[in-house]
Amino acid sequence: KEGNIDKAFAFHSKAYNLSLELNETHLVPSLQGLAATFVAKKDYRKAIDYYKKAEAVALSQESSWGLKEELYEELASTYAAMGNFSRAFQYQQQLGIVKDTLFSETVQKKLNSLQFEFDLQKKEGEISLLTKDKALQEGEIKQQRLVKNAFAIGLVLIFIILFILYRD
Repeated sequence: KEGNIDKAFAFHSKAYNLSLELNETHLVPSLQGLAATFVAKKDYRKAIDYYKKAEAVALSQESSWGLKEELYEELASTYAAMGNFSRAFQYQQQLGIVKDTLFSETVQKKLNSLQFEFDLQKKEGEISLLTKDKALQEGEIKQQRLVKNAFAIGLVLIFIILFILYRD
């Protein structure tokens, strides 16, 4: 098991160094991985150092709330494992704030989605109503033309009949 932890540390170190060279945004997960190897070795002080570096990078890069949630959870549990319950409690509070923010964002996205769906259905209903109204108007116009044409034909026939009757 110790060999696996050492391998994990080597891989996370390599990932961290590559991220530094490439100016990648994957520094936080690499630092979290390094910290996790020290937690596995029960070297909590070094783990905290790496978690704190990860926190600083996460805050400077404005990382996602989900990443901050992981980080604060790991910091709280590491401080608790060290017996530093006041710091663990502080990070637990930070974790609560992050979870509240994530929940609020999720609810807001859901509300926006529902509002969009409602507006879309409303517009589709209006379009359907206008389409039916237009079809009804076209039907009325056809009926009016038919009546007008029938009246015109009737008048022409009456004139033709009258013309024939008076001509004789």
